[in-house]
Formats: sequence, C-alpha cells, structure tokens
Amino acid sequence: MATSAQSGSWDSGATWGGTAPLAGETVTIANGHTVFTASNDSKQYADVTISAGGILVSQHKLLMAGKLSVFGTLHQKSGSVLEFTGDDNQYHGVWIENVETAHHIAEGSDGMPTTK
Repeated sequence: MATSAQSGSWDSGATWGGTAPLAGETVTIANGHTVFTASNDSKQYADVTISAGGILVSQHKLLMAGKLSVFGTLHQKSGSVLEFTGDDNQYHGVWIENVETAHHIAEGSDGMPTTK
C-alpha cells in the first residue's frame, strides 16, 4: 500500500516517502496532499482512494483494476483518461462518496464523459 507523504508527481518517490506506487498496489492520497498523474505511467493499480482534503489531478492516463474512491477532489484535466479493468466479480469504477468534501472537476470542451 502506498500513501502520499507530500504533494507532488505520482511517479516521484518523494511524493510517497520513498518509492512511487508499484503495479497492483493500493494507493491513498492523504489529506492536504495534491498528486499529479505522470505522463509515462503504464502501470495498473488496484484501488485508489482520495482522502478528504486530498486532491488527484489527472492529466494523463491512469490505469486501475479496482475502484477510485473520492472523499476529496478528483480534478480531471482535458484529455485525461481513467481506465478500469477487471472481471464481473470485482468492483471497478469511480465512487464519489456522499460527503461535502467530495468533488469531481472535469475539464474539457464537450462536457460529457466517455465510457466503454
């Protein structure tokens, strides 16, 4: 499990207090931290949680085999991609919790998310 230790780039070990998240790992963005996705990341992660007060800025593609739980802020920049894989026996997708700290900001020209 990887939990952010400070704000920074997803692929920077300093952001996570040592090592960037590994493929298949569960990831948590902690309260008060802003993490930016990396452009060259091709690893697939398990569940990702954005804690209340945490921010994930998705600028590129983020691959997940589990679910993305939003208690803080998910900020998707124009052109970003959240890609989920898994079988019917797993939970996968974006879960925005029913709390006042949960926000989803989606930038783009068409205003409509695309799903496959």
